[in-house]
Amino acid sequence: AVNQGIEASAPGSDILLANTDLSWTGGPGWMRKLQRLAQETGAGIVAPRLRGMLGDLQSVGAYLADNATGVPGLGIPEDRGQYVRVREVQHVTFACVLITRECLDAIGALDDSMALYWSDTECCLRAKRAGLKTLLHGGVTIVHWEGGSTGQGISPIRERALRRDRTAFLRAVGLAQEADEDP
Repeated sequence: AVNQGIEASAPGSDILLANTDLSWTGGPGWMRKLQRLAQETGAGIVAPRLRGMLGDLQSVGAYLADNATGVPGLGIPEDRGQYVRVREVQHVTFACVLITRECLDAIGALDDSMALYWSDTECCLRAKRAGLKTLLHGGVTIVHWEGGSTGQGISPIRERALRRDRTAFLRAVGLAQEADEDP
């Protein structure tokens, strides 16, 4: 569905992807701040900080371990105003993200083999290979209620989706051996 929306968008337009379980608390002009940062820096992908419904920081950008293991996300217990600057990161969570048209033209659409998880990370890695930065805009924070697609906590649906999409991610980034060894 995301790729269909991207294809249907106006030519030349940047794309804002936003989950349905977000609260728009970024303050006035937050979307324009993301777009302005992309324009000023030439970044291909720009995301806000994501705060959970209990005040935890869910995402402030991240880096993968060498073998791409683990689940993307940070899980900082409390938002005390940390990570409030702009910084380059390896990947961001696409619960709320601006992707420039230049980036989409350079790397193409999201990988459909990862329906719920990891497609954001894989897309950021492709952007980097194309010479485009992924930035966290620490001056914009959005609340992500999380679980709108798979439910809260680790449900059987979420476990299957995580396992399936992680395997697809590992194959997409050339780590097929790790994908084949995944329990």
